[in-house]
Amino acid sequence: MWRSTKYSKSYLTYLRHLKHFHESPIVKYSYNSASYIIFLLLFSYYLLFNFEIPTDEIPSIHWTEIFVILMVTTMLFEEIRQFLCQENRTMIGKLSNYFITNQFHTAILVLSYLLFYIGLILRFTNTYSEEAFSAAKIVLAYDLEIWFIRSFVFLGIAQNLGPKLVMIRRMVTDLFFFTYIILIAMIAYGVVSRSMYNFNNETFPFDGQSIFQNIAYPTYYLMYGNIDGELADLDREQGSSASIATHILLA
Repeated sequence: MWRSTKYSKSYLTYLRHLKHFHESPIVKYSYNSASYIIFLLLFSYYLLFNFEIPTDEIPSIHWTEIFVILMVTTMLFEEIRQFLCQENRTMIGKLSNYFITNQFHTAILVLSYLLFYIGLILRFTNTYSEEAFSAAKIVLAYDLEIWFIRSFVFLGIAQNLGPKLVMIRRMVTDLFFFTYIILIAMIAYGVVSRSMYNFNNETFPFDGQSIFQNIAYPTYYLMYGNIDGELADLDREQGSSASIATHILLA
């Protein structure tokens, strides 16, 4: 009887130590890091190799996609739990503390879940053609990029690297105004030059794809010094007033 009680106490002590070990911050951090890496690997794998239109030959989705859906859903439930378990008792206080205190992190967080479920809906609805189905893959690919960016949060534990990440985040916020200046210059030149000079010898329709293809993309690559294509198009009609005016605008 005495030995049985002794073994029971030692067994309970062992379980208590084991529980404390797994609840320690560094072990939790290790588990979260490992599970997040596995999640990124599986997400990347099924987008690269097993993202196909459901057909009669392939009626179901791959097990990696099911696993990724379950992981994202459980992470979403965890975010909801953290939101509800905040110290603020009122819902307004919870919303203010969650969405306003750290706007950049919250925006990335919400966007990652939003794009994932939008891509998931498109994945099972746009199955009538390859062109329509590609929309789901594009949305999920951008979502995967955001999930990779979110992995930077694990570097915050580094004593030397963590503060530098905070500095970079604040610097990006300050650089927004410079980005705005560059964006205005790009849009202004793209719209004005295309309104004066017909680069493709045809009028493009008013839709998003044509606007990006004829205005946004060419002017974006001008920032990298890629002006040869722009000059070649302008030199097709060197003597025209529209070509001369666009040359002046480009200079």
